[in-house]
Amino acid sequence: MANKAKGIVKLNGDYSLRYTTNALVELEDALGLTLPEILVRFERGGLGFKAIRTVVWAGLLHQFDNGDGTYDITQKEVGDLIDELGFEAVIEKAATALESAFPQSENKPNRETRRQGIEKN
Repeated sequence: MANKAKGIVKLNGDYSLRYTTNALVELEDALGLTLPEILVRFERGGLGFKAIRTVVWAGLLHQFDNGDGTYDITQKEVGDLIDELGFEAVIEKAATALESAFPQSENKPNRETRRQGIEKN
């Protein structure tokens, strides 16, 4: 189940994914890639297991933030969680959570629509 208004997607009864600004910054730092590069690779299946584990880790940080730049969850623990819940299920939920981090209003034009409008003018 997801709370798309808040960008929260439940993994199970204990854990949920949420890609906050700080989580996305941590993700960029950990992978050494920009967010657009990460999203393109994620969508195309071009991330390895280590990178996917990092994507999931970043989504869990909101639950484990100590408030001082440290977190009470390791990437190894995230790997164990992925094994427990199932790789495909976790990837689908991570994709949903990433989409929820960038909501698209029905009345708000997306990037492609804006580009087309600019090109017509």
